[in-house]
Amino acid sequence: QRHRPARFGHLPPMGQTRSEKIVFKLKSPRKYSEGDFVYSRTMGPPRSFKWRLKVYPSGTLGTASQNGKNLSAFVEVISPPSDMPMWECKSVRYLILAINRDEENTICKMDAFTFNAQKIDRGWHCIVPISLLADSFYGFVDENDQMEIRAEVHGLPPAPNPLVSWDLTAELKPLSFRLASGPPLFFDQRLLTARCEYFQKMLDETATWKEPSVGEVDLRSDPHASQESVLAVLGFLVADVFDPKDVSLALSVRAMADRFCIVDLVKCADDALASFLSEDNVLTLLGELLDTGSEVEAACWKMLESDSKLLVKQQAMLDQLIEQQPALAKRLILKFASLIAER
Repeated sequence: QRHRPARFGHLPPMGQTRSEKIVFKLKSPRKYSEGDFVYSRTMGPPRSFKWRLKVYPSGTLGTASQNGKNLSAFVEVISPPSDMPMWECKSVRYLILAINRDEENTICKMDAFTFNAQKIDRGWHCIVPISLLADSFYGFVDENDQMEIRAEVHGLPPAPNPLVSWDLTAELKPLSFRLASGPPLFFDQRLLTARCEYFQKMLDETATWKEPSVGEVDLRSDPHASQESVLAVLGFLVADVFDPKDVSLALSVRAMADRFCIVDLVKCADDALASFLSEDNVLTLLGELLDTGSEVEAACWKMLESDSKLLVKQQAMLDQLIEQQPALAKRLILKFASLIAER
């Protein structure tokens, strides 16, 4: 008897509370072993509760049924850094969708749960039978051997106001950011010092930096400092939001955030880059993130190690890589030489 999936559905909005969505592209879901899991990008504002999808493409250990293995998926809540070991998020509503090629056969599961320090995830062990992933009628895997899983979460606590520490009694002083092209950008020094320790040190009255005396930060020699990227950094300091539309902006903003020691923005950029990572851009991302120790760098290495043919597919880029990034080229040679020696 065929499995009949549930109809497509969604959660209604919950007024002013947080409502967030994740679209997760799972590559080659049938290559995983039982118990293997992968994470989606992390969603949520800095200094607040975040969440992500945890997907077991071949199911959690020991949950295979008489009909075989099932894809499992869970919503996992991550608490902000806090001195309080106990926390609770009451009555959080969530749903998980396994998108079918035919929307009528999309599987939708929804529930509500109180997440806490002891119970950080909730979901379903049996969402889609593995046997149906590539089924001619109920198939969930597209022509690129990729499956789409979506999730929504409603009701996590709102983010703290990023402007709480903004001292409005201090005199208003603008700071300009001079760029290689285009007009300079002007920003309130009070907000910069309230939101960023780097600028606190730069603009301190006792500091010896030249920027306070001239009233500007000269970014003309920084290749990452375009008007778009600097606006994104300043926008993040105002609203704690960064949602890039492409890899180039995410890389530039990450570099700027690293320069200004804005740790939360570096993490947001990394989350975005992790969602953009693909076989087509893995070498580009690895070249930009080499030796950063980031999770995205680790994911790039893992992707290359899992499929040695990727380098052959990227052959057109190798000459450019050897010329412009010899350190990465050398690392790739040593990495794959060691892998061959282990076989």
